[in-house]
Amino acid sequence: MKIKQVNLTIDGNAVTVEEGATILQAARQVGIHIPTVCYMETLSPYGGCRICVVEIVNRKGQKPFLDTSCTHEVREGMAVDTQSPRVVRTRKMLAELLVASAPNVKIAQDIAARMDGRQGPRVFRKGHSSPSPDALPDPSGDLPPLPGVRFCLPGSHRSL
Repeated sequence: MKIKQVNLTIDGNAVTVEEGATILQAARQVGIHIPTVCYMETLSPYGGCRICVVEIVNRKGQKPFLDTSCTHEVREGMAVDTQSPRVVRTRKMLAELLVASAPNVKIAQDIAARMDGRQGPRVFRKGHSSPSPDALPDPSGDLPPLPGVRFCLPGSHRSL
């Protein structure tokens, strides 16, 4: 029985892979790097870290969408962009969120540094280092209150 082949384009390069392969597997097959955190070849992919996000167009005229390359199977005629501005921006944000949720984990710091050259996040969790209280918005300004957002503690010890 002959295995069906699928033709697609990744970053402008024509690629032919076996049907059932994921975008990540196809990209690796031709030497295109897509960063990953949670992907392991020996386990079923689930896309939990989302770092391997790519931009996909299945048909001409279709609006491009983002999806994880480790879980999305290739389709005939599909076009994939692994470095579009939208993909790069999304990966930077995801790397920052990863560091914010695991600030002392070396792999999270390394990934964030590679994405943006930044060692620390712009987003902070309670109990972790954060910007000075003077850098926080002034609650006495003319801005309308936002639902679900309030300032805790008075004076210089306030936080969001």
